[in-house]
Formats: sequence, structure tokens, C-alpha cells
Amino acid sequence: MFRLLLSAQLMLAGIIEDFTSTVAEWITAIVSFIVDAFAGVIPIFYDETTGFTFYGILMLFALAVGFVSLALGWLTRLLKK
Repeated sequence: MFRLLLSAQLMLAGIIEDFTSTVAEWITAIVSFIVDAFAGVIPIFYDETTGFTFYGILMLFALAVGFVSLALGWLTRLLKK
């Protein structure tokens, strides 16, 4: 009886170990995919020698316009109340 219980516990421990190693591999793969994607996109917007590229400047301008638009919308909703 004791041997059966011990072997069941060892089998369960093996299953849990396999599951956690598989999840860890998945997380590692997802993180490396995201890092590689950002590393591939960054040179489009920023160059280490010249600074921001033309598309980078356009992106910053679009972000600024978006933030100003959000701020003005929040302010007008605040004043309407």
C-alpha cells in the first residue's frame, strides 16, 4: 500500500514538473518573440547615429496630437458637469 502511494506521488510530481517546464518554455518563447519584434521595429523609428528618423518624428507628432486630443476631451467633459 505504501509503495503504491509513493509511486503515485512520484508520478504526480513528474506530471507537475513536465507541466511547469512546458509553461516555462512557452513563456520564454513569447518573451523572446516580443523582444525580437521590438528590436526589428526600433530601427524604423530611431537610428543610434542620427537620432529620430522621419517616421519617428511623425510617430512622436501623432502621439502628441493624441495626448492633446485626450486632454481636451477630458477637460470639456469636466467642464460640462
